[in-house]
Amino acid sequence: MKILCNEIEEQLLVNGKRKINLDIGYLDFHKMVLASAKYNSQKIYLKHGIYADLTLTFESGQFCPVENTFPDFKSGQYNEVLLSFRNIYKSQLKIL
Repeated sequence: MKILCNEIEEQLLVNGKRKINLDIGYLDFHKMVLASAKYNSQKIYLKHGIYADLTLTFESGQFCPVENTFPDFKSGQYNEVLLSFRNIYKSQLKIL
């Protein structure tokens, strides 16, 4: 899926510059993990040049960035929506 996201980003380049950033990943009770095509020491290799990137951890009722997290995730601007996603996920599991 990350390779497909990269292909879509490339198709939507404007004057050779990326205007859209598509990141696929997952969110559970304790963390958010994104797929990445860029290597860094904390990333875990999956396959085909794609890495699992631990981006946020859930501690004391909030999402907290890990050391090398992207600035937009460090800023906390997505925390509210991520908390709502987490709550939806939690309620769906109770139904099962």
